[in-house]
Amino acid sequence: VPESVWPTLLSSKRATPSAQNLLSYIDNVGPLDGDAAIFLDGTEAIEESDQLSDDDRRRLAVAILGAGSVISSTAHRVQLALSADAPTPIPPASLQPEAGDLVGLMIEASLVADDELTLSSALIVDWPTREFALAHSREAPGYVSPASLPPEQLGPFFQSAVIPLDLKNVVLANILTFLPGADNAAVHAASSFAVGVRADLPYATIEQLQTAGASVRDVVALLANSTSSTIDEVRAALRALGDPYSLVADRGASRPLVPDDDVHRRVLQRLQEAEIVSSHEPERDGRRVNLRRP
Repeated sequence: VPESVWPTLLSSKRATPSAQNLLSYIDNVGPLDGDAAIFLDGTEAIEESDQLSDDDRRRLAVAILGAGSVISSTAHRVQLALSADAPTPIPPASLQPEAGDLVGLMIEASLVADDELTLSSALIVDWPTREFALAHSREAPGYVSPASLPPEQLGPFFQSAVIPLDLKNVVLANILTFLPGADNAAVHAASSFAVGVRADLPYATIEQLQTAGASVRDVVALLANSTSSTIDEVRAALRALGDPYSLVADRGASRPLVPDDDVHRRVLQRLQEAEIVSSHEPERDGRRVNLRRP
């Protein structure tokens, strides 16, 4: 077929949507364009893909996936690429980066590998792209790391309504590996999530979150929820928080006033059981703490 005839054949749909026809169009005319988009509109599958070599089937799938400028539906492109029966996974470097849901749909369809290489590749152009990919990943809990989830994106990660809870829990359990590159927003999001799910964190993790800038109330809540933290560790954390918390960490004559809520009462109860605090009762908008004498 002469090169000049291909656009007319496709736009008028006078050719079959076969793998060979599409590949001939790509080889003779160029990347899939508006005429090809008209040709593929309403097409659910590429025909006769088994007549092409593995390399040509993959080349066709890559061309279809990269035709976002003329085929706006990412789901349709993934459907067509799947029907090309290309060898998978397709290497990320061979694909055109595109913001949005394409990477996640390709992961879900097993067109690209569900692994750290994909999630750390140039295909992930922004946070919404990463969010959708992680939300549609089945394997992320086994490989998520600062490479596939940059620490500066911990904030939107923990605040996301679509990221699975089990994946958030995995990241929280390994938060110490993310903290070196995390900003204040990321630290606050991580500690707030931990408080929200009443995570039972070890003292070392609470200490690092505290050092990284977690809010005072979050630190107190994390201490209240930590069953493995010893009373000496709880007292050390309180001293590091400054007044009035440093005043309740040791016996003394002062009568500090702290906020009156469940987490503060539970921490005070531990201090009372350790014979640091004598008693505590509500007063005005807080809780008055009576310490045991040295």
